[in-house]
Amino acid sequence: MDGMIRKFGVGTPAYPWDLVEHGAENFLDLAIDRIGANSVFTPVSYYMEEVSAFWWGGVMAGNEKLRRYFPEDGRLYIEPDERFYANLRVKPVRTKDPLLKDFDNLAALEKPCRDRGMKFDAWLPMFKNPFMARENPDLTPVDIFGGRQKHGLCPNNPNVRAYFRALVSNIVTKYNVSGLGLDKFGIEYWAGGPLGEGWYTSDEGGHRWAADIDPEFLLLQSPCFCPHCEKRARAWGYDWDAIKRTVERLASAFLKRDPSVVFELSKRGHFEGESGITRLLLEEEDVYEWMQFKIRTMAETAKELRALIRSIKPEVRMTIALDPPDRPNFQRFRHYGWMYGSSYKHLAPYADSIGIASGWSIEEKYYSGCKAIEAINGVCACNEDVHAVSPASPEHVVKQIQTYQKLGFKGFVIFGLTWAPPENLKAAKNELLRIERGM
Repeated sequence: MDGMIRKFGVGTPAYPWDLVEHGAENFLDLAIDRIGANSVFTPVSYYMEEVSAFWWGGVMAGNEKLRRYFPEDGRLYIEPDERFYANLRVKPVRTKDPLLKDFDNLAALEKPCRDRGMKFDAWLPMFKNPFMARENPDLTPVDIFGGRQKHGLCPNNPNVRAYFRALVSNIVTKYNVSGLGLDKFGIEYWAGGPLGEGWYTSDEGGHRWAADIDPEFLLLQSPCFCPHCEKRARAWGYDWDAIKRTVERLASAFLKRDPSVVFELSKRGHFEGESGITRLLLEEEDVYEWMQFKIRTMAETAKELRALIRSIKPEVRMTIALDPPDRPNFQRFRHYGWMYGSSYKHLAPYADSIGIASGWSIEEKYYSGCKAIEAINGVCACNEDVHAVSPASPEHVVKQIQTYQKLGFKGFVIFGLTWAPPENLKAAKNELLRIERGM
């Protein structure tokens, strides 16, 4: 269609509430007109805390009737095919929102995308799932003190693995998707609110962790020590008893420290360099082995799911969305991607592409992009979002696109169509057209 970028990928999220508001055909035409999109990705479920423009604090400027939206966490927007879940203990639950009743966003996009020559991916949030965690507490990760982290699911739990195999099979078999994006792909740890919502504490507008959180303690308390993790670790040859003794000893030591002193030091930037975590990994062999176990857990999970997808439809691509392993994410509740078992290097062999989420500044985006490219080393593609939402300006949007082009990224994801100010979308499209004309 006229206005569509054709020489490289340009995508944007297509949320179910936007598709209901605009209609799938009109939404796609808007995406083509406003940013030259040639692909969209749409969530199969979502997260409670990311409401409307969530922590950007604005409204959905591109949705004329629904200015704000509060999604249910963990419930499906598609109609599950019960054949895939017949023998499972964990069953999918359909959304109960009257707005989305009888609406299947994947089905709604199939024909309009095909008619326009657009690709569309299913976006599948994985192990961060507070709803399923509350409904099935025995599926949740266990921290070193024996506490259940009731906001996510343990990827080593056989019932969890069976559920996601069934859901992936359902999606790839029933819908003509171009790809499947796996989001929140890690052994989940949470420092947000009790129901899975984010921004439980506030510091500098939500772009940094609250000052009184000691990152070394977060590392040591992060899960999982459930029986299923123990079984898998022992099968792989890890000394699980030694790992637990060391992690518990170190984590318990933090509880003896004066929290007021920790708080004062953090206000002076004492923890920004995170040298304490480096010491733990270099000097404590058991902690290092534990981190390697978590990384292997997620790599094996990715391997299994990719093999499943290829056994059904080899042409369907699999993308893994990660928070940066090299430092804290700008989303405070996702602190250090490697804490969850994320590793660009170890996941790259099992992904067709890896998406990274980094900070707002051009310097952060450039640095994270460089680190990701170095680690992936050409094994798969790499991409990063262009944040067009407030407080980004048109100039900032253009600089992001130029930075990603400089890094050699082959496509651009404009985030997001209905949240971003019109002038930002216009700036994005003009820059993308300029790049296309120069190719």
